[in-house]
Amino acid sequence: MRKIFVLTLIAMVLAGCAGFGNNGANDSNSQWFTSNYFKDSTQKFGINENTILNWTRGISKDKFDYKVLSALQMLGYSFELNKGDRRAPNVVVLERFKRDNGIGIDDDPNREQVTKETLLALDKQMKEQEQKDAVLAQRFSLYPNTVTDHPNGVTKEFVSAIVVKSLEALPSNLVDLGRRNMLQCEVSQCTGGIAPGSFIFQKGTDTPIRSVPQDDNFDFYNVRFLGKKDEQSASGGFSLGTEILVTIHEYGHYLDGSIYAPLAGTKQGMIDTREFYKISYEGVDALGSPPFYFKHHLLYLKEGLNESAFVDNYGMAREGNDKQGKMQYRYVEDFAESFATYVASGKDFRKKAENNEILKRKYDWLKQNVFNEIEYDTDLPRISGNYDYRFGGELKRLE
Repeated sequence: MRKIFVLTLIAMVLAGCAGFGNNGANDSNSQWFTSNYFKDSTQKFGINENTILNWTRGISKDKFDYKVLSALQMLGYSFELNKGDRRAPNVVVLERFKRDNGIGIDDDPNREQVTKETLLALDKQMKEQEQKDAVLAQRFSLYPNTVTDHPNGVTKEFVSAIVVKSLEALPSNLVDLGRRNMLQCEVSQCTGGIAPGSFIFQKGTDTPIRSVPQDDNFDFYNVRFLGKKDEQSASGGFSLGTEILVTIHEYGHYLDGSIYAPLAGTKQGMIDTREFYKISYEGVDALGSPPFYFKHHLLYLKEGLNESAFVDNYGMAREGNDKQGKMQYRYVEDFAESFATYVASGKDFRKKAENNEILKRKYDWLKQNVFNEIEYDTDLPRISGNYDYRFGGELKRLE
């Protein structure tokens, strides 16, 4: 019989109170563990009755388990699928956290206990994380309108900080965290553009707004990272590192003049990418003046090129054969994925380009035409596939 993977919270940890010691909540230093400690007043302290089969699916957001897992997510731990370890991601990640902090792990490899020592370590690190996120969130113009999925989920400061961490890593001439540019980016790219879903909703609802709002009657909600607004149980999702890489990828689309026309007062469509696409694709000149993507969203690969000409499979973006059986490609993914990889996985991009002429041309084009000679000392994987990976939240430039 297949084993059930369980993350067990021990009743004795909390000793019948919402704090960590004899003084109750006063022993907690972070806001995370003192506010909204349990939403469900009928919850028995420390008892988890949920089954965890994969990612974080099946965990009620009203349970304390979700609060613990959200804390680990905010600290940069990855819950993404690990092909090398088929145990429940939640168990493996908690085990990794305990090892990182010198805390003993459970003898049973298929479950892990949240001990008092674990909560104290989480509390200390969450206090530090809260302080960092609070500073970054103030630089995000949509922070006052940011909402999250549940009181036990990640904080609005954390969600806002993701955007700031991602975009402030770029050269300053490409970035504007102000309200107009951010709303234009989210509405153009995530609602009317090529990315699915919407991040801008009518306030207090799950109804997307299809045009840039002129007042404050809206919510900024990262549906890609948090899941649907009305979900009552966790459904799994990206790690912090992957969300940062994807945020940069989508912003790269927004900057792409092949997709969007330049708009005064914003960064939309500011990069002429035609020469970049000519590196890998035929027929770019025949598309005419940009923007042309929504009229001509597929191109053919140049003769002799294959997947090795791209930073990863997603950047290649095969779309299917035409009537003559020739493969067509959604070329705009090449720029966005190369753009994101340049910033978040600079080491890997440079290594691949060492013995690959096409990748070297792409890297050099980005370096000279987009990044003003700035390079990055980064190695963030798109999908980590490794619970041993923890993103520290910093995208360092090469000195």
